[in-house]
Amino acid sequence: MVNLIRLKGSDVRLRPLKSRKRDFFRINPRVISKIGKTKLVRRGLIAKDAEPPADNPNHFVSKSLIAHWAKTRFEGRDIHVGFTVTIKTVSKRSSERNLVKRRMRAAVNETIRDFDIGGHDFVFTAREAIKEASYSDIVSEFKRIFKFAEHRIREEKL
Repeated sequence: MVNLIRLKGSDVRLRPLKSRKRDFFRINPRVISKIGKTKLVRRGLIAKDAEPPADNPNHFVSKSLIAHWAKTRFEGRDIHVGFTVTIKTVSKRSSERNLVKRRMRAAVNETIRDFDIGGHDFVFTAREAIKEASYSDIVSEFKRIFKFAEHRIREEKL
């Protein structure tokens, strides 16, 4: 059984991670801003001088998509792409989710060749706004994502 700590006045639950010395808590930076750092310090859940966790630089959030990328574990400069379209965010109907996946796949095939992002794996998560977005909007968002990713990948190489 997992012990969850529930804070008064909020709907946030914290899950302790057991250690030999004491309990540690994995706290999302959004949770810290939502609850307030002083309340968490008073409860002894985080240290007073604790640095906020660094955001993952290899992600991009747009109006209708969330993108994550990482260096591939395979050899070569192949690009692997995955799509996530969930019941909760897009639709309960599989036909609507499949339509969104097909549109995302076509937009990626149209835009990915224009950017130098070889040797990386990408995962795209659809958000609720993608249902109403036109195909040209989706293509322009993928262009923005790949341009941003290409810039970050160049920075990593330097």
